[in-house]
Amino acid sequence: VEGNIDLVAAAYGLTPAETQVAGLMASGLSNPEISDRLNISPETVKTHVASSLLKTQCRNRLAFTWRVIQFSPPIL
Repeated sequence: VEGNIDLVAAAYGLTPAETQVAGLMASGLSNPEISDRLNISPETVKTHVASSLLKTQCRNRLAFTWRVIQFSPPIL
């Protein structure tokens, strides 16, 4: 999932901060866990998550994670 975040970020125009938060979100971390890991406020995490979901047209974290997985190359 980690490598695909950069592809998703490029495709949907995520900022570097949004990309960093989105990668942790797709890895299954909660907002408080992301906040602690990146040493940023929970409100900032919430803003980046909301922006990432909006830009990728995903309704929730599960849909976003699925979008990231869709950027994986096919397994042959």
